[in-house]
Amino acid sequence: MSSLASLQVGSLVSYLVAFFVPALDAIFPALLTGYPRRRFVSAIAVAAVIWALYAFFIGRLGGKAFEDNEWAGLLIAFGASIAISAVIEAGRRLWARSRRQVPATESEDGQAAQPVANPAPVTKSRRTG
Repeated sequence: MSSLASLQVGSLVSYLVAFFVPALDAIFPALLTGYPRRRFVSAIAVAAVIWALYAFFIGRLGGKAFEDNEWAGLLIAFGASIAISAVIEAGRRLWARSRRQVPATESEDGQAAQPVANPAPVTKSRRTG
């Protein structure tokens, strides 16, 4: 039995190993869910090739473009990562806001009431007893 297989699922050591060994963060969920080994290995192989190619070509293009001015490349990369993160976060918030709607209820005359744009928060009352 390998030392990896002897780790108990949910133990502190297993989480620490998975955190510090990059490939294990993908392997542990696959092992826990019973994902088929062949499908997992082929998916990981494709992902590794894509990651290696994109990293190589970004480094190659960045190295040529910023050969004489490394700081410009660093600042552009940092700014792009901040901008992309901001766009993703804004999209996530808009999507979450659009999903929060109060279901319409019927009014006294049997007509469907319009949903409230900004409903008041619902508070839970404490049960006594």
